[in-house]
Amino acid sequence: MSQGEATVQASLDSIIDDVEKNKRIFGFFASTVVDIARTTQRVDRKVEAGFAAVDQRFEQVDQRFEQVDQRLNQVDQRLDKVDQRLDKVDQRLDKVDQRLDQVDQRLERMDKRFGVVEDQLRRIDGRIEKLVGYIVRDETKSTTDQETSASAAAGAR
Repeated sequence: MSQGEATVQASLDSIIDDVEKNKRIFGFFASTVVDIARTTQRVDRKVEAGFAAVDQRFEQVDQRFEQVDQRLNQVDQRLDKVDQRLDKVDQRLDKVDQRLDQVDQRLERMDKRFGVVEDQLRRIDGRIEKLVGYIVRDETKSTTDQETSASAAAGAR
């Protein structure tokens, strides 16, 4: 081998060594990139599974909220019915109050009338007592007069 051939051969050997080193380095990087891609894929699957679980949980929460909304609507309807019934009770109580007011007015009128009647009965009682007194005096006088006349007639005999 000539010196030129030897130099070319050495250069080629050096290039081949560099290529093999680079191949090992690139192979290492290539395998590392593949590992990173696989890991990323696994992480992506786990993230997707996590998001799917979160989505499912949100659906459950949405269903619960719908149930709560339905129950609240039922409660609102029942409260509306209660309000209507209470309004009817209030109306009836207002009527009862009006009737009681009428009864009170009538009782007051009756009290006034009974007061007038009571006053008149007291006056009549007073007059009767006076009349009774007059009658008793008249009877006492007439019995006394009769006794006096009877004793005068008995004495004249």
